[in-house]
Amino acid sequence: MRTSAMALSFPSGGAGLGVKFSTGNRAVVYSSICNGTPALPVENRATTGGQREPAIHEIALLSSSFSSVTCQLISECHSIFCALQEIPPNTSSRSSSLLHISRQYRAVLHACLLNSRHTANGAHGMDAHQEPDQSVLFGNMELVWHLCEIVFLEVLPIGCVLPPLLEWVRWHCRHVDERARFLLRQPDPALHDGFWDTVNLLVLQGRVDAVRELLARLPARRTASSAAFGSLDELLRKMPVPQALFGQGLTEFSLRWKRWQQECRERYAEGEFSSTPQLQHVVLMLMGDSAALQDCHGLCQTWYEVMVGTLLYTNPTVKAVDLQYSLGSYMDGSFAPDLGPDPVAEVLRSAFEYDIPAVIRQCSEQFAPLSHWLSAHLTDLLFHCDKLERHNEYGLDQREYLLIEFATGLMGSDSFWQTGVSYLDHCTTMGGQYSELLVQRVPLTSERKALKVLSVCQQRDLSDAANTVCRVMAMQSMRNGRLGSALNWCLRSKDSTL
Repeated sequence: MRTSAMALSFPSGGAGLGVKFSTGNRAVVYSSICNGTPALPVENRATTGGQREPAIHEIALLSSSFSSVTCQLISECHSIFCALQEIPPNTSSRSSSLLHISRQYRAVLHACLLNSRHTANGAHGMDAHQEPDQSVLFGNMELVWHLCEIVFLEVLPIGCVLPPLLEWVRWHCRHVDERARFLLRQPDPALHDGFWDTVNLLVLQGRVDAVRELLARLPARRTASSAAFGSLDELLRKMPVPQALFGQGLTEFSLRWKRWQQECRERYAEGEFSSTPQLQHVVLMLMGDSAALQDCHGLCQTWYEVMVGTLLYTNPTVKAVDLQYSLGSYMDGSFAPDLGPDPVAEVLRSAFEYDIPAVIRQCSEQFAPLSHWLSAHLTDLLFHCDKLERHNEYGLDQREYLLIEFATGLMGSDSFWQTGVSYLDHCTTMGGQYSELLVQRVPLTSERKALKVLSVCQQRDLSDAANTVCRVMAMQSMRNGRLGSALNWCLRSKDSTL
């Protein structure tokens, strides 16, 4: 498995600290001399002059270091993973079953997001700095998983991807919901400065019912300009809903959409909205006017919110394969608001471009400390969906390699070592060999735990590992003067030499 090394230097005398990371949540720490060259472990350096070799210390991430939310994620998703492996191949319901599995994973991620926020609200001290980062992490993971589900798993009617993308934006850009709910609680929403900004954001997300509800609360509807409000309300009511693509042909929807936008242009040209500039702006957005849509970009919090909203009024029948041609103008900063670097932007770009290997690679880099969890489970799901090209990485196919990486990390935990063995059970090439090697490294801190390890070995016919457990426990019992227990472990091993 992979290891990596790094060196930390200190100002005095060139002394430094070398760290070599390995699997199983473990690392080796040793003193080193940093003279502009990479530090090496002491075993790789010759010692002269009778110098005393510095000590080597092994450190490990304890299971208690996992937050409660991370433990929830690992526990609940393990059962979903096992259910995924049991889905029979070549059945008519397989596609819907796989989509259901993906939504189960996403539901767990959302539950972890909510729990991390709840925990952060009551956190104090060190936890107060840890939990907000966790909520952002879970939010980004859910965002990426949801998009991968839309692009890679969902069967889209006639290839049109906009309806699920609108739901994706509405689900993950909740700031619009919060603004709308706040305004609806007010006796006169129009008195608030953000009223028309909220209306424009709702229009950009295609939420015409919410727009009509807000506009119905305006006192201006009872004045001389009420005719303009009534005309806009009628246009919003007539707007063809992109979800209607699921029940009609592409040509029919395109004709209805063009007729509706033409009606918007005619009413605008006739001056029906000239008395209210804000209504004029809304109608221009409905017409797909680029200047009006660009005016709303500064209100959005993400570039993908801008992209999907613009596509709604300029190309509502866009195909999934054509999304990659729209990315550049929204990610290069010329249209998207200046919100600073986005840690998941490249992952989303790769998903929009249908570059599955890049998505998996970036998921393993961008979501620490849960990178292995995300990349392993997403790869496993895509593997069962027949979306992965088979290629070897370190002698293994990509799915098995990532599952072994994730399982190896679990094997270093007191709480999840059995879960790690379960993941290895579904690695057909090398899972058995890794199980036999790693299960022997599980600390046998009590007879109860040793019996669990022995049971795992016997269930999987890991005879060498089972004999190792019995030998270790027999020797421990002998050292503690418990000869009866030692004899019992000797009999369990069925090893005549012992």
